[in-house]
Amino acid sequence: FLWDRFNTQPDPALAGILVTLAGRARPEDLKGERLKTLLALAPATAADQVGLGQLLARVQETNAAAVQFQRALAATNTATQRDAIKGLGSLGRASEATPVLADWVQRRPQFFVEDLTLGITAARTRDPAVIQGLEAAWKAAATEDGQQLAYALLLDYGRGQTQDLAPRLATLASAPGVSIPQLETLATVCAETGHPEVRLKLLQRLAGPGHPRSTRHRALTEWAKASAATGDLAGAFEALARLEDGWIQEYGAEAREAVAEAITAGNVASIQDALVKA
Repeated sequence: FLWDRFNTQPDPALAGILVTLAGRARPEDLKGERLKTLLALAPATAADQVGLGQLLARVQETNAAAVQFQRALAATNTATQRDAIKGLGSLGRASEATPVLADWVQRRPQFFVEDLTLGITAARTRDPAVIQGLEAAWKAAATEDGQQLAYALLLDYGRGQTQDLAPRLATLASAPGVSIPQLETLATVCAETGHPEVRLKLLQRLAGPGHPRSTRHRALTEWAKASAATGDLAGAFEALARLEDGWIQEYGAEAREAVAEAITAGNVASIQDALVKA
């Protein structure tokens, strides 16, 4: 109803509502007339601009997405600005956020310690001043040798120096002293660069004892999904079993759905063995 109403009677007040509705839709549902509607939207708030940019990026409308992220750079809310910057970075256009990032590495270096993905995006600007400030912020934040090594890898990854990435990731997967945010970001780097075995080691480490429940559950969810994607049902069921009461949460549902989709007529006979092993 709202989609049709906007198409016949465009109302700027509906833009935010449509962005919210579209955010719950599958990418395949955002085609044809609905995609035309999204491309015509001009949200008034920076948060909705970021939301629209993320939606347009999901459906490969990268130029239109970049326009929305650029608009949101002027936000007064720094959390929204961060999302806009990371949105541009995901499109390969981090350099367009250089003025904001250059200011932040000088006045708000803690942002890059709190949000390592923001730091990677800053490195992707390839701007010497931004990279120098980022390197200084991360060097000051490191309290362990493992943390220094992790920061160095993330900096090099951001600026495209990835020739020895695989052995460095493998070393960090078991190196002492690496912080939880670093381990989680390294797992993301593994996913982006095609190192599933190292990623699994990182997720298993994060799912281990001594880490906060939320950390363990995030890792177990990704572990279950990754194992299901490779047909490792024993690993997937082990991760699901360790989720415990996380089963009833939204992330638990994601993990269960991933495992369910991995079960086929061809591997159903192996499920009993997988359950026994789990």
